[in-house]
Amino acid sequence: MKRKKETTFVEEYMYDDYNGFGMNWWNTNLPSQYKLAANQVVELNEYRVDFDLKIFPLLEELRTLQIEIKRYINSNNAEFAKIKLYHNKVKDIQNKIIDISLNAREEMSSVFTENQQEYFNSSRVGWWNDFYNRCGWNNKDMKYSADYGYNGISGN
Repeated sequence: MKRKKETTFVEEYMYDDYNGFGMNWWNTNLPSQYKLAANQVVELNEYRVDFDLKIFPLLEELRTLQIEIKRYINSNNAEFAKIKLYHNKVKDIQNKIIDISLNAREEMSSVFTENQQEYFNSSRVGWWNDFYNRCGWNNKDMKYSADYGYNGISGN
């Protein structure tokens, strides 16, 4: 009889056949001198889970609001004041996303050694861009015009 492997939330969060429960994608194709220690991988993955738990609800809220704005703007009785209110809600959500992302990047960067920081923060690697872009939202999606969500911005 096989025993079920006891796992933490982090381990259950992102299982795949290639990495198993290790969530070791941080070490994929890294030169040996920059490889992360097991405790670094665990710490980074804990930050990753925490980031996702904070950011995904905001992304969903932003997408829902974009759809709502699009419908409202296309209605016959759209009022400027209400469009402005929607616009302010979008800006508030975007600012929360930016704050969470900047804090996460700072916290996650602190896990690297000085040598690893030089490697991971170089433009040729772009670890943060790859990590951040997997959320499906980034700064290129920012638009502060009154018709936000109407002109093909992501989430529509």
